Amino acid sequence: MAIINCSLCNAEEDVPFQPREGSSVLCRKCFKAQPKPAGPPKKHVPRTQHGTRVSLFIDCSECGKHDELDYVPKGTPMNEMLCNDCAAKRFGDASHWAEVSRAKESEARTEWAFICDDCGREDYLKFAPMASRTYQCNRCFSDQEVPAKERLQDKAKLESNVFIRKRSDT
Repeated sequence: MAIINCSLCNAEEDVPFQPREGSSVLCRKCFKAQPKPAGPPKKHVPRTQHGTRVSLFIDCSECGKHDELDYVPKGTPMNEMLCNDCAAKRFGDASHWAEVSRAKESEARTEWAFICDDCGREDYLKFAPMASRTYQCNRCFSDQEVPAKERLQDKAKLESNVFIRKRSDT
């Protein structure tokens, strides 16, 4: 066992090997955060180990908060990383960071509410509606009508908007 000082973050750590004289050695955290060397592309292999995007656990250089980034920033040393809150304060709403953050929030939403252009009923879409298009609720899109109460007097309700005629025993 040898004690080393990380060449990136200057953290002191025990390593299970004896480093060569004059070589730069990384701590476990910095070593795992380093991007893998680019090699020839492999076919049918996910981009990362589990087929998910890379996430990076950091300690903020300003506030010291432990946070997770959804990406590995290029060109930023590990000891200068910012948590999401500090990045929002420093870069503001007009930055690329804020755009990525807003896109991430909108992707997390599963349904978007809209008002039907035909009947005015509120309904939901699985995708973000565009302001330039008109949208219909499921009933209007399928040309389904909700029957008037007078038409339903002698009918039995099976399920939502499905009715059958009652048999008259005369």
